[in-house]
Amino acid sequence: GGGGSGMAVAPSLLGDGYALLGAACMVIYLSVGGRLRAWMPLEDSAKTYLDIDIALDPFPFCGGMTSFDALWMAVPVVTMAGTLVAGRQTASMLANLDLPDLITDNVDAYVDRAVALARDTARLDHLRDTLRTRFAASPLCDHEKFTRALEAAYLSLWQSWAEGPAQ
Repeated sequence: GGGGSGMAVAPSLLGDGYALLGAACMVIYLSVGGRLRAWMPLEDSAKTYLDIDIALDPFPFCGGMTSFDALWMAVPVVTMAGTLVAGRQTASMLANLDLPDLITDNVDAYVDRAVALARDTARLDHLRDTLRTRFAASPLCDHEKFTRALEAAYLSLWQSWAEGPAQ
């Protein structure tokens, strides 16, 4: 089954540039009756995923490895894809997990999607039960294919360099 009885939100250090994220998280928090969770040491943080129903990806820069960890721990992540690579990593992960509906492109959709998912307990339970298996079978865990593609990219770069500039 799903995580906790409400929605736990792990707070970030929000500077002035992140006021929009803070406002969006507060709207979601108030919409689903969540509670804030205090900071804790890294060694204890993996256990908290058992109590988290949804991870809210920050923007304009995404959660990166935090999103990766959440998805591996079977916690769905709602993201707002940015224009820079640093704002699109979670969107790429979700696309590789065939979860494009958790990717949004504006604040209103981000809030609406998170609230709708928080209220859909059947879907949350399904994601909690299947996300780890889906993740393990996805391109995100196909280390051999990734390594072959990376090696091919390195070879192509080296060949381009060795040939020198085009005349």
